[in-house]
Amino acid sequence: MIDISDNIPPSNVAVFHAILNAAQKEGILFFVIGAAARDMLLGYAYGLPVRRATRDIDIAIRVADWDEYDRLVDILIATGDFVATVRRHRYMFKGAQPVDVVPFGPIAGKKQSIVWPPGEDTLMGILGFEEAFRTAILVNLRAEPRLEIRVSTLAGLAVMKLISWDESYPRRGRDAEDFYYVAQNYIDAGNDDRLYNEASDLTEVVSFDRTSAGARLLGRDMAILAQDAAHRTIVGILARESDPSGSLKLITDIIGTNITLQEKFDEVLGLITSVQMGFADLPKHH
Repeated sequence: MIDISDNIPPSNVAVFHAILNAAQKEGILFFVIGAAARDMLLGYAYGLPVRRATRDIDIAIRVADWDEYDRLVDILIATGDFVATVRRHRYMFKGAQPVDVVPFGPIAGKKQSIVWPPGEDTLMGILGFEEAFRTAILVNLRAEPRLEIRVSTLAGLAVMKLISWDESYPRRGRDAEDFYYVAQNYIDAGNDDRLYNEASDLTEVVSFDRTSAGARLLGRDMAILAQDAAHRTIVGILARESDPSGSLKLITDIIGTNITLQEKFDEVLGLITSVQMGFADLPKHH
């Protein structure tokens, strides 16, 4: 259990309280994904700087069909606090906070993708969501009364971000940035002790570096989490994007217009390679 009740903004607590109430009425399970999960775990839990501030809150709800999705949305709107927008999955909380509600689970079918009604012209891949949900952790947002919700682990977030970036390229550069930020800070997000226990082999390399070791540990955690299609997809992405002679699209999106990172091209490539090596450490899914 992670407790961030002393750090999370009250406005965020209000949103999650409303969502949890609505979800419990319908017996629907959900978890926090996206930038909100990133900020909860890296920022509020471990005190790491929030790289790109965001007001958006992304939640993924596990539903069987669109009727179930719409029932939850109807309850949210009936509270008077949520208003629909022109974007099918986006709602505004009290006129100020964007909340994206993304469905996953049986609704996605074998292709693990969502086609939004009524026009069915917007396709959204959700590969990796099921695994991220199953490994999500409870986070406490409020001391009294306690308010606990499921939040994607950083490894689950990295899986979803990497796949989303690849599926939507070149439109999701921010997913590349978030993936790199998680890899860069993974060792300082509650994983330092693991280096001297279960992953002590990572400290025995000749050129030991904490950040690189953390990224490799992230790769291992991603490999344990990802199954079947998600596992195969990530193997392909990491192999392609850690190849110095390849197109290096991931590095390009990570660096973007950040002058500091442009001067650290080799460092960025090295961190991606560390994640790739960690993923390859566990070739067979456990």
